[in-house]
Amino acid sequence: MANDNTINGKAFEFACLMSIYGRLQDEKKETRLEATPAFLTAKKAFETIDQEARERYMMAAGTAAKL
Repeated sequence: MANDNTINGKAFEFACLMSIYGRLQDEKKETRLEATPAFLTAKKAFETIDQEARERYMMAAGTAAKL
């Protein structure tokens, strides 16, 4: 992958997607995720960062998804 800024950006993108997806699932909305190259890149970036960063990103993304 690229530099740390790119990895962090893609990781946060994945966290946001998962938070929005979770919110839609909670609201019983019909949704599905597609394993596109962009999705897989963001997922890989999320899996690359440490657990503490994952938790922070998911907390921030969860807050944004509630708005």
